[in-house]
Amino acid sequence: MSRSPQILPHKVARALVLAEPPSIGAGEITPKGSLNVRTVTPRRADLVERLYDDEDPDVIERLAAGEEVAPDSYYMRTHARLETGDARYAWVNRMLFVGTGARRASSVLVSLFAVE
Repeated sequence: MSRSPQILPHKVARALVLAEPPSIGAGEITPKGSLNVRTVTPRRADLVERLYDDEDPDVIERLAAGEEVAPDSYYMRTHARLETGDARYAWVNRMLFVGTGARRASSVLVSLFAVE
């Protein structure tokens, strides 16, 4: 009897795209190719802190109330995979896009950037 894999009720809530890849020389990658959290965490403490930093409660309340809040007051990032059947844009099917967002009173503005 086969069992279905367990689906965990967790999702990725925050992520960062690094300007500098993990360093093998600095021990950030294990011999099996995984991230070495014990090395990455202290070496990139400022980035790790950004991942766990809770937003200013006032900003969250203002966003929830539908107020316009300056995008640099909060952190909104996303990613996307797009698909097209138009051969002229077939490259889009192979790309990963990362994006920034800004919440407006009645909409969300998302700017996407292709990762090559």
